[in-house]
Amino acid sequence: MREITVESLKMRDHGHTYKAFYYVEDGVIHADLAGKLQATVCMGSPAADIVRALLTERILQMSITRAH
Repeated sequence: MREITVESLKMRDHGHTYKAFYYVEDGVIHADLAGKLQATVCMGSPAADIVRALLTERILQMSITRAH
C-alpha cells in the first residue's frame, strides 16, 4: 500500500495534512481518500498523480460541506 499527502492551504484548516492510501491491482486504483473508499481505472497517468488529484477534490468537497 502506498501513501500520498496533500497539505491544505486554507487558513481555516491551518495547513492540515490529509493522507490517502492506495494500491493498484489489474489497472484499477483502490484508494482510501480521507475516509472515503474509491476505485478508479488507471488511465495512462501515474497512479500517484491520479490519487493526489482525487484527494485534492475530496478535500475541496469536505471544505464546501463544512462551509454550508
